[in-house]
Amino acid sequence: MPKLLSKLDPGVAIAFAIGLLAVWPLFAYPSLPLNTDAEIHILRAAEVKESILSGVLYPRWANDFYYGNGYPIFSFYAPLTYHLAAYWSIITGTDVVAGSKAVLVGSGLLGTLGMYLFVRNRWWRLAGIVAAAAWAFSPYLIFLEPHARGEIAETLSLGIAPFVLLWFDIVLRRGGWRPAVMAAISLAAVILAHPLTALPVYGVVLVLIGWEVSLASVDAQRGRQPFPWERIPQVAVAIVLGLGLAAVYWLPAGLERSAVRLDFYGLGHYDFRRHFLPVNELAALPIWLDEGAANPDFHFSLGPVQLLLAIAGMLAVFKPRLRRLDSMLMVFLSSFFLYLMTNASQGLWEVLPPMRFFQFPMRFLGPTALVLSPLAGTALAWVGNINGNPRAPRAAALMVAALFLSALPLTYPPPWSDFGAINRGRVVQAEISGKWLGTTCCNDFLPRGVESIPVPSAEIVAAYTAGDRIIPRAEKELLPAGASVIMLHSTSQSDALGITTPSAFKLKLHRFYFPGWTAMLDGKPVEISVTQPDGRIGVDIPAGKHRVDVELQATPVRGAAAWISITCALAALGLLLLPHSPAKTSAAAHGPTTELAQVAIALVAVVCIKLLSDQLGWFRHHSSGRTVATAQHSLLGSIQKEIEFLGYDMDKLTLRKSTDFPVTLYWRALRPPSVNYQVYVHLRDKDGKVWAQSDKANPADTPTKRWALDRYIRDVHTLALPAVLPAGEYRVYVGLWNDATSERFLAYDEDGVLMGENIALPDIVTVR
Repeated sequence: MPKLLSKLDPGVAIAFAIGLLAVWPLFAYPSLPLNTDAEIHILRAAEVKESILSGVLYPRWANDFYYGNGYPIFSFYAPLTYHLAAYWSIITGTDVVAGSKAVLVGSGLLGTLGMYLFVRNRWWRLAGIVAAAAWAFSPYLIFLEPHARGEIAETLSLGIAPFVLLWFDIVLRRGGWRPAVMAAISLAAVILAHPLTALPVYGVVLVLIGWEVSLASVDAQRGRQPFPWERIPQVAVAIVLGLGLAAVYWLPAGLERSAVRLDFYGLGHYDFRRHFLPVNELAALPIWLDEGAANPDFHFSLGPVQLLLAIAGMLAVFKPRLRRLDSMLMVFLSSFFLYLMTNASQGLWEVLPPMRFFQFPMRFLGPTALVLSPLAGTALAWVGNINGNPRAPRAAALMVAALFLSALPLTYPPPWSDFGAINRGRVVQAEISGKWLGTTCCNDFLPRGVESIPVPSAEIVAAYTAGDRIIPRAEKELLPAGASVIMLHSTSQSDALGITTPSAFKLKLHRFYFPGWTAMLDGKPVEISVTQPDGRIGVDIPAGKHRVDVELQATPVRGAAAWISITCALAALGLLLLPHSPAKTSAAAHGPTTELAQVAIALVAVVCIKLLSDQLGWFRHHSSGRTVATAQHSLLGSIQKEIEFLGYDMDKLTLRKSTDFPVTLYWRALRPPSVNYQVYVHLRDKDGKVWAQSDKANPADTPTKRWALDRYIRDVHTLALPAVLPAGEYRVYVGLWNDATSERFLAYDEDGVLMGENIALPDIVTVR
């Protein structure tokens, strides 16, 4: 036992403690919040759980979405997140909310540990501790992804990403078939979690391989020998196995993409040109979050301390005594990802059409943190990286403390209420209320044959609401007189119906058609006809008594992809069973365990500060009711006596032509809104002429029917002033309207007196 303990690295415990600090806000409140993307991820996980329990272990069809017609989202959206949440729920006996939270917590801990091990192995242990803190306390990872956006799938993919670098680095530097298998598994996992994150991670791996093979072998300072070419087959096998293990997902998703709608990418709100980040925002300090905000203001920042440490690590390459060529690799990669997030790269985005699938340049904050965190760790080189140097542990402790304290305001996400019960009826009711259709924004992944989405069937809605296990799939309005249909059996991807009819007719099912759906009439295959314009499954039924079986089966592409993944899994298992000689870890990577004592003391200190802040309410705002602590100006009014206007921000009252004029509005729902309102902001002259405006389909990009009653909404607008705008005085007018009817809704002041069709802000805007 003492011998075993002597081999354990206490740095792993330190890294785990750092990760636990980063994910602790998830334990601050039970359940998970509504009104972020976490909500749709949870409902997808519930669909996967239902399929697994019905015997379909790898579903490609979401059975209950689109008013029960279903659609093939799991053929195109990476499935790993939902399977992990579903199996956690099944094994522990909890719901998929707990399973989804487990995925978020596990992602944070996994990513922190992976970053520590990667940097420890490649540089040294203290550098790994600092890099782990830089990663865990990165604003994108500690708050933006898990809390502000609720992107569970992307968070999981980023949590796996450091392990992809770790295992490929081990294969490159030490060789071995078992590390090659682990590299393959980690690569497959990052693809199956979130392919858009996997692409830059895969790019980093390829660059790392090319760097090691070509340039790093000339690093004379480390006494490197030429790259051992016998490891190339192991690297190649790791890549091929990784892609093969994930082929069950990406191969059908790529080859069958023409069967679904993907035409919204790059349009409207999802046009990448609207989402480039200002350079100064990337280095901004975190904003204190407001507990009363449904969508608190925040910066898309890399973290100021992370950037300072990374710059220090970058500068080390200019000092011969400290220079490391692998640091230069991280400098190159981080610079490239920074470039992709600013409008300087717009030309590249436009030249490469696939870039539009990323939608938001800020998605590269995650890959940037992946290569920036090791650079932050190498900043320790300036104080000496020799074991026993007393300055290095002190510097590492200060760096870890500074990284956490800079992120402290982000550890207080706005409180959330309980997510509520998860059942199939909830999905359909949410769709009927107008929250979404199919848990996606723009009918993406809807089968191409669906030209018009049918209205919900009253019978199906009633069955879902009642909690029936078997949903009536036949459209009974089309049955001939005297005909009857009963449901014999139903799963997420199959139906069996008993039909008795005096005359022939076309059976129409409440299921959208997608390649792979097959029909059997009395045990014999029959042709499916796709109904128009709703794209549902139709089957010709002759007179008499019959049994109809409809099932989603594998297409040739899906079957081939499954066999590729199974073959690769068997090959990986065979490689794991080969004789293995354990690699030795160099003493330089570890060093004396006493050097971590000061880092541990620093962690204890920041935990004490966190606990004190929890009790005293530091580092956050506490708005409630009609009071918005962060609003520059308070102004009360209401529209339709459903939506209350609380205040606004206008930084500039003196403007010039051809400039952008930002206006921020603050709203809250007085009672559940009856419609999804659209919002407009007008800049008008004294005669009422509109010279600039901003229109949104949803205030704050959130449908008003989804607004919580106990939170305010922060709604940001930017008015572009035209070059022909005359000099003079103007005012800003705010209102809500209905896009479908063009109706503008009435506004009232705080005393209930009618103001007209809009609210006029009192400030005079002067244009020079």
